[in-house]
Amino acid sequence: MGVHSGKFGAVDSVTTVRNWGIEQISASQPFVASNTKGGTGRRRGVKDWSGQYSCYGHTPPAMPGEFFDFEGYTAPDNDTWGANGLTYYGNAIVDSIALTLNFESSELFNFQTSFSGNGALARKSDVVSDATDPEAHTPLDARVLILDPGGDVLGSDSGSASGGEEFCVTNLNFTITSATQTSVTSCTNGWTERHGGPIDMTGSMTVQDIDPSSFGLEIWDDVIIRIYVDGTDFWELKWVHIKDFTGLTVDRETGAIMSMGISFEMNGFLENYGTGRILLPGAGSNWWPPAGA
Repeated sequence: MGVHSGKFGAVDSVTTVRNWGIEQISASQPFVASNTKGGTGRRRGVKDWSGQYSCYGHTPPAMPGEFFDFEGYTAPDNDTWGANGLTYYGNAIVDSIALTLNFESSELFNFQTSFSGNGALARKSDVVSDATDPEAHTPLDARVLILDPGGDVLGSDSGSASGGEEFCVTNLNFTITSATQTSVTSCTNGWTERHGGPIDMTGSMTVQDIDPSSFGLEIWDDVIIRIYVDGTDFWELKWVHIKDFTGLTVDRETGAIMSMGISFEMNGFLENYGTGRILLPGAGSNWWPPAGA
């Protein structure tokens, strides 16, 4: 193959990919015995692979615990657009997705999908391209609402920087994970296979405020976070448990704007309110819990 630029990279069926990468490992088996002459020998061990892709956009095409056929294109052999080149492919399961919103810098919506192999990783000569329109959305049209368990928007006093219906944050990020489980048997041909596990979610946000009571939250609260990606579509995280307030710093020397971080975790089951949900933007039904669960 030789030396090539990453400018041709693409992932099949994934739009607006910024970058992708994979790792291949093996658990080689060392041995030292009475006949190894004071040295170490090694034999083949189980093989495994994992990877990630980062994209612009607000809704990942595959979610944690879901299987997909990964096909990652590196570069054309002759450095000519549209020509065949080395492609890695194999079945994989999503371990986690991480979504980032930065209102302070107006950074475009972006997410990273991390995945692990379910069986063999292979290589072939192929071409993968992305003919879709770019998924490039600014958070200037986004907003964040925090609602109490009954669905009412949390209020605040008139002095709060987070007053009104919109909860004013400088940044917000969250990660949804699946506790993926591995399986290696006599039938997996020396490769690691996987199965999805329980779903969890953690996240944090930053507010330019100094008193939690002024923006209506306290540690131990269980609330709904609704993240509008445009005028109508939103992520809904129901419920999240408020875990920590961090990072409040009073800097007399610089006079820097004071802020504090709010960390939260998934609480899918709230006493007296039943089962929560994770809703994706534009989705007609809950992603979690799945139908029939």
